[in-house]
Amino acid sequence: KTADHLITDLEYIDIGFGTQSFRLEFAQDGACYKFLVRDKNRCQKYLKNFTDLLKEHSQSGVSKLKSISKNHSDCLADIHQQLIEDDSDEDAEPEEDISLYILAYLKTSEIDSSGHMPVTSVTVVVTNSCVCVANENHQHPLPKLQKPLPSMFTEKQFSLRDKQAISNISSIELYEDTPCTLTINFNEASDNYCWHIDLETEYSLRALVEALRRPWEEMFCVELINTIHPSIDILD
Repeated sequence: KTADHLITDLEYIDIGFGTQSFRLEFAQDGACYKFLVRDKNRCQKYLKNFTDLLKEHSQSGVSKLKSISKNHSDCLADIHQQLIEDDSDEDAEPEEDISLYILAYLKTSEIDSSGHMPVTSVTVVVTNSCVCVANENHQHPLPKLQKPLPSMFTEKQFSLRDKQAISNISSIELYEDTPCTLTINFNEASDNYCWHIDLETEYSLRALVEALRRPWEEMFCVELINTIHPSIDILD
């Protein structure tokens, strides 16, 4: 245990974009905690139970809770300006362009000394025309109660790692042994260019596959190749 707080000292709950995360801010010393759940269903279920508990305290008159916020205007603006600006219609509303925002893990193609692919926490953003993988600064939006943070913690929200056109996808690979992993293959001048992505749950994986499949199939009027690699039984 690193800290404890009275639930009645909770002042703000901020629900992250795409219901992938949430942040709690407490009155005591401006304590602030952000939880990266990385799955919409899990996050919604937890917040439902948590807010039901808070309602019991608010009815007793001892709660300091001031707001439960879902204001994502700054995040939407940052996504467009820092990731997909050149793919957006200037007259379009940001909410209409972004079909999926999800927190995931990106595996590198290099194998480390233990024989595993190192993974990095990333944000995946999908529109009707492109898919982006980015590093995200989860300090954003900046806390309401915390003292000003050093500039190194308040730099821009997103840093683009890679962006590909939806039309550049050649196929998707899924794996029975690891049902939360997929590989997205792209048509590139260099062979075997792909992203290896781990999702937190199978629900999140299905959401990502569907967000990629729908615009791709609308462009080409054929089914996107979706290969499922079966489990491998190892016999003694």
